[in-house]
Amino acid sequence: MASNMKNIFTIVLLASTLIAKSQTSIYHPFPDSNAIWNVHHAYGEGLYDCYSYFINGDTMINSLPYHKIYVSGYEQGFYWCFGGTLTLNRYCGAFRQDKNFRKVYMVQPDSSTEVIYFDFSVSKSDSVVVLYGYPTSVFDVDSIVIDGNYRKELIIPSLDFPEEIIEGIGSSIGGFFPHSIQVENDWWLECFDQDGEMLYGFGPCTIYNGINEQKPDQPVSLYPNPVNDKLNLLIKESGKMNLSIYDLTSRCILKKEVSNSAQINTSQLSNGIYIYKLQNEKGILSTGKIIKE
Repeated sequence: MASNMKNIFTIVLLASTLIAKSQTSIYHPFPDSNAIWNVHHAYGEGLYDCYSYFINGDTMINSLPYHKIYVSGYEQGFYWCFGGTLTLNRYCGAFRQDKNFRKVYMVQPDSSTEVIYFDFSVSKSDSVVVLYGYPTSVFDVDSIVIDGNYRKELIIPSLDFPEEIIEGIGSSIGGFFPHSIQVENDWWLECFDQDGEMLYGFGPCTIYNGINEQKPDQPVSLYPNPVNDKLNLLIKESGKMNLSIYDLTSRCILKKEVSNSAQINTSQLSNGIYIYKLQNEKGILSTGKIIKE
């Protein structure tokens, strides 16, 4: 009986692996319209930049069709960028993609020459070039489930923690603009929305444009943040609540029941950026970012 169960388990595992590999053989292209990448940047003494990259219109460059990328957002704000300087509709460049060869090409605003921006035809240990022409190599090739489908995921080494380049979405750090050369500052893709459906991260995933935006009344204080081993919580609400901590692939890695004050052991977490969600029986009370150092 034990031998039969072991054989069944092996068959199921092999079948799952084959299904994942077969699904990643299907290329998932980047959208050509109706897409938003919200990217956050934390630096200095509690300063934030919050950017919304979005597709807005098409253009012809060297007789080839491209899709134009713009950015709006806040710079040098505090806590989720409130109080920052608002920038609207800055042109960032234009891209096209070769779906047969799984390559995405980009033309920067001050250039008419395209460069390979994303290349999903590569394999483990292959050389790639990321933003600003920084050469590196693919550390590993994996897959990630997005909206019920497996997509190819390239793992790129970074100075802080690995960057995932996801088919049809882009970088886990910079969205459409990878940031593998980051040194001391923290970038992360807050969310990705396509055709009004959020496929990655946490929402709401709307364009930062200065309309109907106000600082939320946060019912929880977390400190220290960045955190090392112990994360303290002070919560305005009374009663029992659940605290969940997610990695940037939306995988829940820690869940704990808490009350007005609590201390969370974070020593088991790897260094990087995480998203927390605090909720009670009424719904979600607060969400935000935690940096583990």
